[in-house]
Amino acid sequence: MKRLLLILCLSAFALLLNSCVGKSDEDLRRTDVPEEKRVPVVIRSSGRVTFQKLKDSIVATIHRSGQPAVSVPWPEGVACDEQAEVETLDEKWQGGGTFLLRVISNGKTVHDASLCEKHHVQMVRQVEQVVDGGEYPQSQFEDGHPKLFPNDGKAYLLCGSGIRWTVWRCPSCYEGSERWEKRLGISD
Repeated sequence: MKRLLLILCLSAFALLLNSCVGKSDEDLRRTDVPEEKRVPVVIRSSGRVTFQKLKDSIVATIHRSGQPAVSVPWPEGVACDEQAEVETLDEKWQGGGTFLLRVISNGKTVHDASLCEKHHVQMVRQVEQVVDGGEYPQSQFEDGHPKLFPNDGKAYLLCGSGIRWTVWRCPSCYEGSERWEKRLGISD
């Protein structure tokens, strides 16, 4: 009986100690937070930026004073400027991550991930809308994304299950995809 009581006390103490430590960054990213409660954090960083060229991409590491360095994929076509000021977006929920939001060089924004590259309008972050991709003509897709409206905020799946990612949604791309679906006779 004493052993059982000792085991129960130690288990309760371990549980209490674990709850005081808090969740790790990885644990937070596994958390499914309702969309209306998601608050992405924009972090403006200055410091030395170093670049590492990989096979098909470039990774930038931002060395921030007094804070841990953070590594993010560098956008294609943006010059590697070690003096650039950057803004990262940190999403601590399932399907979220840390990525480069803006690159500011010599006081001028040279990259802004929140602008639609096709329509040049501000986009919003939201959970992707899953649709049945089997109803759409394959010729209209490139790498799984529609050519006509690349930021419509939809995932075109042939079978749907698993994580729903947080993506950019351009209002013009979304409206265009809705009109296109109606023209093809596709309904939700």
